[in-house]
Amino acid sequence: MRTLHPEAHRWRLDQYLLADMADCLRWLAWSKTDDARNGRNRPEPIPRPGLESGRERTGTAMGVDRMNEFLGWGE
Repeated sequence: MRTLHPEAHRWRLDQYLLADMADCLRWLAWSKTDDARNGRNRPEPIPRPGLESGRERTGTAMGVDRMNEFLGWGE
């Protein structure tokens, strides 16, 4: 594990779970603020070793009609 994932081996399951709980509590506290009502200053999650941040993503959106056609639901 250390050879394949040198960063990820540093945390055990309990540490990942504690970081997840801390992130949830920070988000819950933030959700009760004026910033949350205005959709700004969302708390950043605790960085996990070996995991890239997926916060900022770019791409194009697909319309509902095109999605229904893709899924075959419009027939």
